[in-house]
Amino acid sequence: MRHKAENSVSKNKILLEAFKLFASKPFEKVTFADLEKATGLSRGAILYHIQTKENLFEMVLENLIFKRSTIVSNDNIVGLWNHIEDFIQERIKEQEDFSSSSIANVNKAFFNIECSAFSCSDKMADFATSWVEKELANWIKLLNNAIEAKEIKSDIDVVAYAHIFMNIFMGASYIGVGLPNGYDIENMKKQYRYLYDQIKI
Repeated sequence: MRHKAENSVSKNKILLEAFKLFASKPFEKVTFADLEKATGLSRGAILYHIQTKENLFEMVLENLIFKRSTIVSNDNIVGLWNHIEDFIQERIKEQEDFSSSSIANVNKAFFNIECSAFSCSDKMADFATSWVEKELANWIKLLNNAIEAKEIKSDIDVVAYAHIFMNIFMGASYIGVGLPNGYDIENMKKQYRYLYDQIKI
């Protein structure tokens, strides 16, 4: 049991350090020597967990990129605005967690890895399409739930508003790539609030 836990810790450490490396340089320039130095593990220990660098990159994509979501309908949270506030808190925590791991700009980190992924991974194009479809569906569901609960107006174009809500995060994330510490989450929250106030009852 202890051995299994230690393996899990080592694998998570490899994934985090690999994420940082892939975020700072293109895939082809990351070496096993870089991984050994960053993780403090031997090459044999690293290979035990990941087999190949290509496999490691796929693991980073699947565990730290593909699973990332902007907003999810949660049955334990009541109301559209409460979902947005919960999402904002998750983004703040994410930013703090990455900052504590020496990643000052989470948007730039994700952007760099995603750019590498489009040229190195056959899965990235399909993921990008399905991710947008999933995010849009989440926003549509939240908006329809808010209409049913009489939280927001019923005569809005739900799909159009779903796109706008989703694009607030997408736009802020893209702009954040060029800022020292990534996106301004408080400003993003103000944009959500402004849009929400246009449709609330």
